[in-house]
Amino acid sequence: MLEANGFLSTPEQLQQLAELASVPEVLETDSVDWRGDKTGPATVCAITWDEKRRVEDKAEIQWGLGIDFLVLFEGEKRSPLLVRGPKTVAAAMGTDELGDGG
Repeated sequence: MLEANGFLSTPEQLQQLAELASVPEVLETDSVDWRGDKTGPATVCAITWDEKRRVEDKAEIQWGLGIDFLVLFEGEKRSPLLVRGPKTVAAAMGTDELGDGG
């Protein structure tokens, strides 16, 4: 999901992060709650599972914001992948700040 004031705000940034050959298509849709009631606009790009893995390798990600934050994609409710920022060294190594992995 692209966020105007977020770490990932343009499709070109997603292209670079996911190492895409071309700029991904931007889809304007709606965010919805678990019942399917619209809660506002949302901007998303579709990527493959391999492209998603490349993003996860480089960035801190979050799946949606819980049950009350979904987006409509191809007629279904989906939990968007939110990119929060670059992956920290500790996260990339699979450890926390204390270095104990927990």
